[in-house]
Amino acid sequence: MFRLPEDLRLDFLDGCYLELVSFGSRTTRLVFSRPQLAAGVAPYTVSLCIEKEFCFQVGDAQGSHTFSFDGESCLLLKLLSDDVTLLECTDGRSLKISFSPGSFILVGVDEDSDYESYSIYLDSGDVVVV
Repeated sequence: MFRLPEDLRLDFLDGCYLELVSFGSRTTRLVFSRPQLAAGVAPYTVSLCIEKEFCFQVGDAQGSHTFSFDGESCLLLKLLSDDVTLLECTDGRSLKISFSPGSFILVGVDEDSDYESYSIYLDSGDVVVV
């Protein structure tokens, strides 16, 4: 699939925490936010919509999310309200989102797929599709 733009700054999750995890029939949505600065000020949010299987680790527990929803994915809920400590691109296309020590979400890509693996909806209104 596509590569991340070379000029994409990977600081868009700086200061963010995982606010929402939602599971759909073929999409998993992760919403990241920064603490609201003041009443009436719109919060900063970034959405990551994952359209493929992905893996994760929460503390010592490892898992993967498939769209059959076998319950293993519930471990992701333990990451709610956890701060993002690092966002990195591992191969020009895959994203690794790290939280507290030992916890991360790794979103890879399908090499031969005709469909997107994930989309990033930035607070600025920009959309990145990989």
